[in-house]
Amino acid sequence: MIRGRTFKRNFDMVEEKYGEEHRKAFGEDKQLSKFGYPDLGNNIYSDCLPYNDWVQLNNGQRCHENLV
Repeated sequence: MIRGRTFKRNFDMVEEKYGEEHRKAFGEDKQLSKFGYPDLGNNIYSDCLPYNDWVQLNNGQRCHENLV
């Protein structure tokens, strides 16, 4: 699963950049999703992904949308 590989591998960067903001908005006990949800590939969490991971995620998302 491309989402699991990309966001899970880069979770520390996403947590560092948005973790505190997320907990302020939703409560101290709420964790960021290790799969990057609700980001679908072009939102704030995706900004933390390296280019190659971003392209792979968006290609996977595009394939999914074509089949749904």
